[in-house]
Amino acid sequence: MPPRERRLRPSDWARQLVLSAKGAYHFALHPTSRATFTAFSEAIVRFRANRDFVTFVLEDPDVARLCRERYVGRRYTREELLAYPPGSLGQELGAAMKENDFDPHFYRGFYGDAVPEFKTDEEYLRFRVRQLHDIAHVLTGFAMTEFPGELGMQAFLAAQTRRPFSIGLVGFGMLRIILVPQELPRTLHEVAKGFAMGYAARQLLGQRFEEQFAKPVAQWRLELGLVDSKAVAFADDARAPAAARPREVAHTAR
Repeated sequence: MPPRERRLRPSDWARQLVLSAKGAYHFALHPTSRATFTAFSEAIVRFRANRDFVTFVLEDPDVARLCRERYVGRRYTREELLAYPPGSLGQELGAAMKENDFDPHFYRGFYGDAVPEFKTDEEYLRFRVRQLHDIAHVLTGFAMTEFPGELGMQAFLAAQTRRPFSIGLVGFGMLRIILVPQELPRTLHEVAKGFAMGYAARQLLGQRFEEQFAKPVAQWRLELGLVDSKAVAFADDARAPAAARPREVAHTAR
């Protein structure tokens, strides 16, 4: 029989509520900040929905294999990535990191410089989702530096993993449109694209991208059943006013 689930104690609920409130506060002010990401992510780790995410992704044999191995891709620098051939995953990832002045290993701010030790499958999978975030941006084509693009990315991840963090961010992002209605056209488009692409593609969590940075992005997309988000068109795209495009924001919610 499966182990009996332990109910959350009042202190657990209090901690989850504090983290959720902190995440909501940062989300309202800085929707893609690292503080938003960390608070929301840690707020839901004890809930059933997070365990369901683990069960769901481990149904994929490639994900299960990497999870058993506790596979952690090797470290790399922007300069190393930029040395890969034009059009390759490594080169395009390096170019995105350089253009936006991003740290390829941004998650070190939470995990530290040492290779993390994972006590549970959930801890490993949560780390791997974070580790692959910018790679997923490059492969899917969702913008890294503006809010609708990030919501599209989270919708993609929600469809791929059913991770409550991504589901929650999409939900909060849709509520944010009430305050920033000019973002409605782009946001609806990006979220719709993310869900459609996520359901159609193979599971990204099961891939060892770090071992094949020389492979062209076009080949990765073909093998994974992916398309660039820019290639997914809707009937009203041509009618969307240019003013509907949101201002750019700093992206760290990864």
